[in-house]
Order: sequence, then structure tokens, then C-alpha cells
Amino acid sequence: MRFSRKLYGVMLALLLFAGSPAAAVADLYWESVQVNRGIPGLIDGQHVLKTYLTAKACRVETGREVLIFDFTLRLVYQLEPGPQTYTKLTLAALGAVPALPGVESETVQDLMNRFLGGVQVIPTREEKTVSGHRCRKFLFSFMLIRGEVWASKQVKAFPEFIRNGQIMAQVLRDSPLLQSMDFAGMLGQLDGFPVEVIFFMAGGHSTTTLKKIEQRPLEPDLFQVPRGYSLRH
Repeated sequence: MRFSRKLYGVMLALLLFAGSPAAAVADLYWESVQVNRGIPGLIDGQHVLKTYLTAKACRVETGREVLIFDFTLRLVYQLEPGPQTYTKLTLAALGAVPALPGVESETVQDLMNRFLGGVQVIPTREEKTVSGHRCRKFLFSFMLIRGEVWASKQVKAFPEFIRNGQIMAQVLRDSPLLQSMDFAGMLGQLDGFPVEVIFFMAGGHSTTTLKKIEQRPLEPDLFQVPRGYSLRH
């Protein structure tokens, strides 16, 4: 499905930005630079990612499209500014297990969970400075994906990021695919904000590096489909 294929790479990077516990917190905005080479579903070259995160929604701008995650309605929107069209998908449908004749859906889901396994995280003692922040290196793996995360506690917005992230992680569990991956469990093992995320897949690689982050109020309109856009089926 076209929507799922294009969403995959951005969602992988986005999910590395979810954390752990709590309540009312400040809105966050951050910019990252993503460099892709040979990753299926991602466009090669350098792109600026703009991420807007609140306790109710998340928006990611890739330069070519916009992804909106509505935590309240459990919906994901993919906006294409050029033709002014959008696609809508429920989180429950993202990675939903197809029905197999004569096999109960719970059995198929269990088989998928065993096949996917889970995301493995290994902390290391290696450190370096990325974008002005002292970071610690973590290795991670999932199926055919291998990568590393450089995380730092020096990012000033880290507490807000952690609190908003838990809300996001709980909502993303509505997706059968993301539930199998257990990203919330993986992120609980990271000791800091993921300043840089690098992953390798199918002979290609992608690097996403934080450039700036701000704590400021975000307008609700950012998380809604603009007027004039038509739904594409």
C-alpha cells in the first residue's frame, strides 16, 4: 500500500522520539536534518524534518509531504501539498493482520509478533558530541534493520519530550505493527534525547540529526487537514 510504504521510514525516525511518563506538559518543536541513501520507500538526498509535538497530536513535515498523528481520534493523515490531497488511516489499520481462511486472527497476530520479535537495545560506553550535546551511543536492531542512537540528557527540552512521548507511545500501541515492535520498551532504555539516529537497511542507510529544539505553544490548526484538501481513496 502506497501510504504504508512512504510512512514507514518517517515513522521509524519519529518513533525514536517517544519516551516515558506523564501529564500536562509544554509543546515542543524541533528541526532535524535527514540524509538518506538507498533506503526503500525513502527519497535519497538531504531533507529537513520539522516535528511539532503536543500531548494531543504530532506533526512531521518532510519537505515533500506532511504527516499528522491525531492521538485523540487515533488517526494518521498524510498530506501532499502539491496536489492538495490527503490520505487517512486509523492506527488500528496500520499493520493490521490480514485474514487467513480457517485461522483465527489472534493466532495470526501471535505468529506475526513472534516473527517480528522486538527491538533490541544495547548501551555502549562510547560518547561523542553531536550538535553541541554530549551523547552516549546505543545500538539497536529489529528484523533486518540495524542502527545506532546518540542520546543526550543535555537537551534542555528533554523533560517535556519524555512526558509527551509517553502519551504518544501509548496511542501508537493501537497499531498492531507498532505494538509488536514495542518501541515504548526500547525507548525506556535510552538515557537521553535521541540527538542522532542512524539506521541501515537493505544496503542503504539513513541519518537523522537534531539541529534545534524549542519549547513554545503550538497552534491547534497545525494538526488539522487544511481547507481545500480533498480526500484521496
